[in-house]
Amino acid sequence: MTMVEEHTDSLLAELGLDAILGYTRATLRHLSGVDLPVAGWGAEERTWVVWTPTRRILLSPDWYDPYIFDSVRDGIDVRFFVHPQWPVDALVSLVGELGLGSARIGAEVEHMPMAVADALRREFPQVSFRGIDTELTRIRHEKTPEEAVNLLLASQALERGLADAIAESAVGVTEREFAHRLCEAVVHHGADTVSWLALRWGDDALRMAFRDVPIRPEELINIEMGCTVNGYFGDVQRMVAATPVRAEVSDAYRKMQSTHLRTMMGIRPGMTSLGVYEMYLAEMREAGLEDWTSYFLGHAIGLHPHEHHLLWAESDPTEVVPENSFYSLEPAITTPVLISVEDTVRVMSSSNDIISSHGDWSELVILGQRIVIPDAAD
Repeated sequence: MTMVEEHTDSLLAELGLDAILGYTRATLRHLSGVDLPVAGWGAEERTWVVWTPTRRILLSPDWYDPYIFDSVRDGIDVRFFVHPQWPVDALVSLVGELGLGSARIGAEVEHMPMAVADALRREFPQVSFRGIDTELTRIRHEKTPEEAVNLLLASQALERGLADAIAESAVGVTEREFAHRLCEAVVHHGADTVSWLALRWGDDALRMAFRDVPIRPEELINIEMGCTVNGYFGDVQRMVAATPVRAEVSDAYRKMQSTHLRTMMGIRPGMTSLGVYEMYLAEMREAGLEDWTSYFLGHAIGLHPHEHHLLWAESDPTEVVPENSFYSLEPAITTPVLISVEDTVRVMSSSNDIISSHGDWSELVILGQRIVIPDAAD
């Protein structure tokens, strides 16, 4: 039995459920192995996983055939429905076939389409739903070796892409041109999608907007990018200077990067989420960076950018860091200027791996500077 099967079957038993109904892209990928391409349509309302103690069925429109068979997990029974049958009617038919008309079903109620819930309740008045959004995220927090590879590939696509775009740019390039270079470079290095890109991390009004405005001398650029590989997210942030900066800025960056590194390498399985956050606060104070004003440090990452475990002032004091879990830490300081970075770390009992930072980013990078990223075999 695989770890996915073991954890999902245990969740059924733990919550006293007859079935799990999954339909967000993350849950479909986790339970079935299939990363369904969204392409403007979205998997939700059209594709489902129905998981019972004895059956695992992926119900999908026929247009995903043969794509699904390239990646579906062993033990998953694939069922297709064909237009003009409506997706929700196909689901109602399957629920009836499986004898779940009066079942206790766990579902992602934060995302459940109203049409789906209404159709199931109308056809099966005795059916009951329990929201298990958090529980479905929790059971995928510890990553399998296959998942770890996808997370590494996503992080490395970002690191290598950012390094290329930074090295090939200089003062005078417009924000729009720089954004295009970043996206093209990240895809060139293996990303399936670019999920987001912000060039002004601290500017909520314009952080995701790219203007035809040249980058100026002495400008500081906060680059935050996300991408996916096989459905798994990378999330990286780099601070870049257009030209050399004054000493107090480069010193503050150097101190924060050093603190950032110690925190990521200091996380251990068994620590609490709150304990990680408090460890970082202690590191910040020791480095003389007490002017830090943010109360949010980071988050778990995987099939969703923020996978439930948050590292912040309000973390659950009982929430424990598992072995083989992945966290993206994104500290920021505001004195002497806004400086922010982000990296993803794989937490293991032996030694952690900062999977998004295999190059040397310890000093503030200048546009046009080449950061060398060693090959995996080096």
